Amino acid sequence: MVYSYPGPHIGSRTGAVVRRRAVRTVPADKAAALETLIRGSWAPNAIYSLCRLGVPDALTDDPRDAATAADLAARLHCNAPCLLRLLRLCAAYGLLVEVPRPQNTVRGGGGGGCGIHGSGGGGRGAKGDCAADVSQSTTTDNGAAERSEGTLMQAAAGDINGSGNGSDNGGGGGGCVCREAATSFHLTETGLMLQEEHPSQMNWLALMLGLPGHYVSRGYLYDNVKEVGRMGFEAAFGTDWYSYVGRHPLEAAAFDQAMTATSAAAAGPVAAAYDFSRHATVMDVGGGQGMLMAAILHRHPGVRMGFVMELPSVVAGARRMGQRGLERLQYVEGDFFQPFPPPRVDCIVMRLVLHDWPDAQAAAVLRHARAALAPGPGSRLVVVEAVLPEAVGPGAVEAATLQQLEFDMGMMVMTTGRERSLSEWEALFAASGFRLEALMQPDCAKLPLMVVRPEPEAEVEAAGGEEGGREAAGGEEAGGEEAGGEEAEAEGEPPQPPAPDSVPVP
Repeated sequence: MVYSYPGPHIGSRTGAVVRRRAVRTVPADKAAALETLIRGSWAPNAIYSLCRLGVPDALTDDPRDAATAADLAARLHCNAPCLLRLLRLCAAYGLLVEVPRPQNTVRGGGGGGCGIHGSGGGGRGAKGDCAADVSQSTTTDNGAAERSEGTLMQAAAGDINGSGNGSDNGGGGGGCVCREAATSFHLTETGLMLQEEHPSQMNWLALMLGLPGHYVSRGYLYDNVKEVGRMGFEAAFGTDWYSYVGRHPLEAAAFDQAMTATSAAAAGPVAAAYDFSRHATVMDVGGGQGMLMAAILHRHPGVRMGFVMELPSVVAGARRMGQRGLERLQYVEGDFFQPFPPPRVDCIVMRLVLHDWPDAQAAAVLRHARAALAPGPGSRLVVVEAVLPEAVGPGAVEAATLQQLEFDMGMMVMTTGRERSLSEWEALFAASGFRLEALMQPDCAKLPLMVVRPEPEAEVEAAGGEEGGREAAGGEEAGGEEAGGEEAEAEGEPPQPPAPDSVPVP
C-alpha cells in the first residue's frame, strides 16, 4: 500500500515559489513510522501524572495488595474513569500489572448500575459506568494534595458503595460490570522504583520532567532556533531557569532530587571504571551531596582524602553524608568560576558540569581545575560527559546516541550550554592546557569517561603561578626548596588541611 501526493506547489509557508513536480508515492509503512515519530510519546506526561497523583506510593508489587482504579480514585481523590485509562497506559509501559477480578466482586446486586465497589444497585444501569468523580483537588508547591470542599460524588444515581435503588434503565437484578472495579493493579519491579522513598529517586525525575519548567519549555524549541541569543526557556517564562526555580519550590526540589538520583545511579559505574586508587587525593567539582565521591572512597581505600567542592548552600545540605562513616570525605565551599580553594589535589572529577556552559565559560572552569591540580606527571582530570557523534547516519542510530542528541535539545532550550563531539572536547581541552589521554565507556553507564592530563608546559605554569619563585623550565630551586618537593609532598605526605572555609564532615 502506498500514499500518493502531489509534489511541492506554489505558496509554501516561506512564501517561495516552488515548482510543481510529478506525483510521488510513499510506502505506507514509512508514512506510519513518520506519523509515530511526529506524535511522539505520552510517557513523560503519564509517568509524571502517575507520580504526582501518588499512585506508586498507594500500591506495592505484591499481587495480593492490588487495588482497583475505583479504590485508588477514592483514596487519591481523583476521577476513577480517567485514572483507569492512565493506569492502563502505564501498564503498557511495564510499570503496572492489570489483573482481572472475579465477576461476582464487580457486579451490582440490585439496580442496573453499580457503585465504586460494585456491591449493590444504582441508576443508569444501561451505561454500566462507575463514575467516581470527585471534587477538584489542588496540589501545593510542596507536593501535598489538598482536597477542596466537597466529597466524592455519588456514582450516577447510586452511592459510592453501589447500594442505591436507581431505576433509570436499571430494572432489577443482575446489575452491570463496573469498569473501574473490574480489574486491579499492582506495581512491577520497575514501577516500584517510582515510589517516593525508593533509593533510585526516579519519582523526582518524573516530576522534574513533567512540571512546566521542563515540559512547557520544549514547546519553544522553534523560538530558540529562530531567535539568536534567546533560550526557549526565556521565551516561555520570561526569565532564566535558576531565577524561575527560585520562585517555584516544587520544581526546585524536584530538580535537586532528580540530580541526586542520576548521580546515585552513575556513582558505582564511574567509581569502577577508573583506577582512582592511583591518586592520594581526589576532588569532585560540583559534586552535589557527594554520591560519586562516596562511591569512589568506598571502592578505592587507597584514596586518602576525598573532597566535594560545591556552593555554600549545597554544602550545608550535604553534611549528612558524614553519617555514613566516611571520615575521608570533606566538603569545600567554592565556585568553579573562581580559583578553587585549597588543597591542591592529585585528581579532579567533573560530572555533567561543563555541558552547562558555552566554550568560553567551560574553558575558564577547566583552567581553574588545571591550577588546582598538584604538579607532577600523575595528576589527572576525569570528565564524565556525553560525547556526540561527529556526524549522524547513514544507518540506524544507537538508542544511547539518540538520547544524547535529544538531551542536547534540552541543553539548548534551558541553558547556554551544549553537548559536544569528541573533536569539540579535544579542542576545548587543548584551549585549557589539557590533552585527552583516554576515552572509556563504563559498563551499565550512560556516559563515557574522558581521562585528561595537563600539558607539561601548562602544568609548570600552574605550579609556578602558585609557588611564585619556581622557574618555569628547569625545575631550579626557589627559596631553598627543590622543584620536585611539592610533587613529593603530594605523593608521599598527608594532604594539606582544608581551607578555613572548608566544612569538615561532622
